[in-house]
Amino acid sequence: MLKILNKVSERLNRLCQILLVLSITILVAAMFIQILRRVFIGSTFTWVDGVARYMLIWGTFLGAAIAAKESEHISLTFIADKLTGKANQIFECLLYLCFAFLACYAVFAGIQAVQLVLPQKSDSLPISVAWIYGAIPFCEAIIVFHLGVNFINKVAALAGLSAPNGG
Repeated sequence: MLKILNKVSERLNRLCQILLVLSITILVAAMFIQILRRVFIGSTFTWVDGVARYMLIWGTFLGAAIAAKESEHISLTFIADKLTGKANQIFECLLYLCFAFLACYAVFAGIQAVQLVLPQKSDSLPISVAWIYGAIPFCEAIIVFHLGVNFINKVAALAGLSAPNGG
């Protein structure tokens, strides 16, 4: 079961990495087009600012999901550095649980935000703002999953059931 969870976590992480590269590529391309148009034609497209802003939002949340998978998210290292052995691993488990709790809250708050803005249209693009707000519950749900898998891996390692991997 743990092997399956780790494989799903890896695939989700790969999806996030691909989407992150895509969003940053779109952001850079849109800004490049805007710069060229401003320099050579003297005017700009109205949609480019929206595209860049929305790709940055999605890129930020996708990057957070990748960081959670790789345990590179913000941490309380000043405490963890003072702990050794099992105490350090238990502390990491507690951090995973706290972070997962916050991410769960963000999923539910994000869903509510998406529902609230569903009828609202973007100021610069002909899409619902819900597509932008959708980054919150989508990526936070992936974060919750990654943290859960990392937590299970850490507990399994603490119990001596397997070597720590993915967490």
